[in-house]
Amino acid sequence: MPKKYLDIIDSLKPELESKNERLIELQKEIKKLTVEVDGLKGIIGNLYMLAKTHGEVTTNGKGPTVVQEEKIKENPYDRLNFNSLVTKIIKEEDRPMTSSQIMEEYNKLVSEDRRKSRSSFSGMISQNEKRTKLYKKVENENLVGRAKQVYGLPSMFDNEEIKPEYMKKLKLETNLFG
Repeated sequence: MPKKYLDIIDSLKPELESKNERLIELQKEIKKLTVEVDGLKGIIGNLYMLAKTHGEVTTNGKGPTVVQEEKIKENPYDRLNFNSLVTKIIKEEDRPMTSSQIMEEYNKLVSEDRRKSRSSFSGMISQNEKRTKLYKKVENENLVGRAKQVYGLPSMFDNEEIKPEYMKKLKLETNLFG
């Protein structure tokens, strides 16, 4: 290699070494910042978890702190599944009921996010009645309109007829008769 090129290479070596040292310093700084970022991600994750379980959260410079712990009152009826709650409603009313009457009671008892529309409720109660046999649906010609079908516990019926003691309750407590 000609001397001229070797001289150029020698003149560039100090600058190259200086830039290489700077590159090594920057790589160390990147590693340090990466560790800090990972730590902050962990703190953020903890804040999300605290916020999710306890409500409002803030940091005091040292880590996450719960500012206001608000316990949400749990609705005891939300623990019951659909069929259990429908059965409970019919038992407590102690009479056969239309799906609309059961839905009205159901929606009063459950949390807002579990409430059902008329079409959704009717579909669910009909499907579950066929599948579970926890409650039964019968038709009665003495009832008017869409209320010709009532749901009740199997013990409220003789085959496909409403037992007389429940028919009396149905007449007294509803306006389903023409």
